[in-house]
Amino acid sequence: SLTGSSEFDEAVERANQLRTQLQKLDEGAESLTCDVDAAKEEKRQVEASVLQLTRSAEVVGARPDRIPDRAECERLLDAAKERMHTQEEQLALQCSIEELERQVQDKRQIYELRSQQLRNEKEKWNSMRNAQKRRKASYKHRRVNESKQVDMKFSMILKQLHMGGNVIVDYDERTLGILVNNGQAGMEAVQQQTSSLSGGERSIATTSLLQAIGYRLDCPFCLVDEFDVFMDAARRRTVMQQMVSALRQRRGRQYIFVSPLAKEDIPQGDDVNVVELRAPRRPGAGGDA
Repeated sequence: SLTGSSEFDEAVERANQLRTQLQKLDEGAESLTCDVDAAKEEKRQVEASVLQLTRSAEVVGARPDRIPDRAECERLLDAAKERMHTQEEQLALQCSIEELERQVQDKRQIYELRSQQLRNEKEKWNSMRNAQKRRKASYKHRRVNESKQVDMKFSMILKQLHMGGNVIVDYDERTLGILVNNGQAGMEAVQQQTSSLSGGERSIATTSLLQAIGYRLDCPFCLVDEFDVFMDAARRRTVMQQMVSALRQRRGRQYIFVSPLAKEDIPQGDDVNVVELRAPRRPGAGGDA
């Protein structure tokens, strides 16, 4: 009857629609991992129904053994829609999981990058700390060595002046002191603080200390002012000869000595230049005001 054919055509059209939707579901179902077996089973059932309807429709003039009624077709269509809706939800959930996994991967990469940067900074910090320890140890060793060198040079200079002494450096207290013996009979082993020395002996000790320290400094010039004012003539002559002789061994440096005393005790030479200044003129003392 016409009613039966119309229902059959409608069923075929719906079957085609189901086939199209099934193909879409088939493409989306490939990304699923957990429910793939159940989806395939449902797919086979739907394909069997569609195949049965398609074969019946392809036979020209032939009528199927059994034409599904409207209620059965609607039931199959509703079941397919329900499966499609379920799979769409699963696909959406799968997309959400994939997005979360992508975000986790991005965060993990950032974490690894920051961890590597932290390791690099720790290596730099450890390297700097080790370098600081080495520099501190080198500094302590060097300051002890410098104090020994200054003490040894100080003793050698005083020995040339027929005296003796030592330099005492206390880095913890940040003090520097000297002990001197004047080399007199019976006083060779007695060392005195500079406060107990005479003015000339104190000047000799101070000058010797400056020379000893100067040997450990790389300074292009040195200026010493009135170092000999408390020395007697004999000590001044001895000290001047010793200083000029010692400084001639240190080429490439310039030394300037300022003294108010006579210039006759200064050793002469091509490398010694003596400049004598005129006495200052005071207003009212005679001559021009």
